Amino acid sequence: MTALYDICNAFPSVAHLWLFAVLSCIQLNPLVYRLIQMLYYNSEAYAYGTGTGDLLFHVLAGVRTGCPLSATLFLIALNPFVDLFEYLSDGPKISASCMCADDIGSALRALKHLKIQHSIFRFCAKVSAMELKPSKCFLIVSIREPEEHLKQAIRNWLIANIQNGRTSISWEPPNIWVFF
Repeated sequence: MTALYDICNAFPSVAHLWLFAVLSCIQLNPLVYRLIQMLYYNSEAYAYGTGTGDLLFHVLAGVRTGCPLSATLFLIALNPFVDLFEYLSDGPKISASCMCADDIGSALRALKHLKIQHSIFRFCAKVSAMELKPSKCFLIVSIREPEEHLKQAIRNWLIANIQNGRTSISWEPPNIWVFF
């Protein structure tokens, strides 16, 4: 079975507090850290259209328009979760995963191993605000003779075992493709 995941909105969804926590942990060059701080730390939005210049809100996540660092910063923010995939899923040989930008593909030994990967994504959403986009997530099941009741059985298992504990965005089972 193959699971294909997509992080919703990639870098714009990364909580700035998470980003700076990761940047501190990797001991980034102080000058580069200061540059990123100047771009993203304590960012605020003001109302200029009415001429008042009033503070609207503090920006806790998001990207500066055209920021050339956004792709790199996203990968740095995602890397601790890539390490969790390696430690909890790929290392014990229950999956083989590959990451490319905000997409993650994982070949799994069994459906039950989705629980482990789901726990990683649930943790990721809680600490960094990065969540999966359900409409762009897929399960590809390879069997000898596909039947419609198999898809429904997988959906039912996903609802019973994966949906529980879901936070913030509404969850729906991923699209399921069956090949033989």
